[in-house]
Amino acid sequence: MYWEFMQKRVEKVVLDSYKSMYRIARTFVGNEKEAFDIVQDSVYKAARSTEKVKSQRYIRTWFYKIVLERSMNFCLKNQKEVSFEELFAVYEWGIEGDNQNLDMERALGILSDRERAVIILHYFEGRELEEIGMILNANMGTVRSLIYRSLENLETEMGKDRMEHVEKWLEEMRKNYEDIDIPSELKKRVDRGIKQAKADSIRQQNSVNPFHIFKQVLN
Repeated sequence: MYWEFMQKRVEKVVLDSYKSMYRIARTFVGNEKEAFDIVQDSVYKAARSTEKVKSQRYIRTWFYKIVLERSMNFCLKNQKEVSFEELFAVYEWGIEGDNQNLDMERALGILSDRERAVIILHYFEGRELEEIGMILNANMGTVRSLIYRSLENLETEMGKDRMEHVEKWLEEMRKNYEDIDIPSELKKRVDRGIKQAKADSIRQQNSVNPFHIFKQVLN
């Protein structure tokens, strides 16, 4: 069956890309626990909604979309302002270790959700503008405007004397992004999400299967 084929393809994409999705969620919301929950919920939705995928070519794009929607919803419910002192600390160069990841989160915190999304997707995940447009439901012109505005906002916050450092900063933050630790527990959470989605799908199929209902009546 085509549905079973697509389900296997979705599961493969999920298992191949859940680490990237964790990095996105972790960077976007700045919270490990919430990133765990976002990834597990996204895995469940992807495995549970296979019929919504129009083509296997776009499964990964669709998964990006699910993770980002959940990350944005979390931020919308937990809006937090960044203080001037935090912004100043972002641009103090030479900070070593885990603090660099915190700097990345603080810096991205000055951007809107969609601006933050294009920075993560384009500069950290290396996604092309066309795919970003599909993920954000935006045309190419809007995606380009978001990128331009994101860089402009970062330059403004850094100050004129820091403008030449934006590209260098993005490169350093991309390395930090790739170095984000993937907790060993994450794979278990992903497997749990897939397993739960499968069980719920079978339960739903049985509930609408006339033969199954007939058997229940006889029993």
